[in-house]
Amino acid sequence: MAESAPAAGVAATRRLLPPRAFLAALAVLGALHALLPLRDLGLPPALRGAGVLLAVAAVGLAFAARGRFERVGTGVVPFSPATQLVTDGPFRFSRNPMYLAMIGALGGVALAAGSLAVWVVPIVFGLWLRRAFVLPEEAFMAERFGEAYTQYRGRVRRWL
Repeated sequence: MAESAPAAGVAATRRLLPPRAFLAALAVLGALHALLPLRDLGLPPALRGAGVLLAVAAVGLAFAARGRFERVGTGVVPFSPATQLVTDGPFRFSRNPMYLAMIGALGGVALAAGSLAVWVVPIVFGLWLRRAFVLPEEAFMAERFGEAYTQYRGRVRRWL
């Protein structure tokens, strides 16, 4: 099957790939917590600890999903050549486990921070990922893998 061109409008977005945007979002989250917490939510230490565990688990999910792509030899970078539709491992539960992991890690850090202002970061980041990457990638995958992707999409949710 011939390689598909990236979806229209993706070239400009590809300059800021999700991993770099994730690191920038972490920095913004930290700055908001330090400079403009708005309100300390008074969360108990156990809940803040759960946030740390969520962040660590999310990072593990990201590495597991990336490793699955690397083992089968398909492109990890968004819109890079996709040689295989990966539907096992973390991809059995989510069509976007790497993106879900980034949002989950930001949510975990926000929970651990315990302030109100930081919650804007995982929300905005998730909305940006959906618009800039998830929706165009879904079109890209549908074109690249046809019926196999349509069936996969019918079995597995976008997020969870």
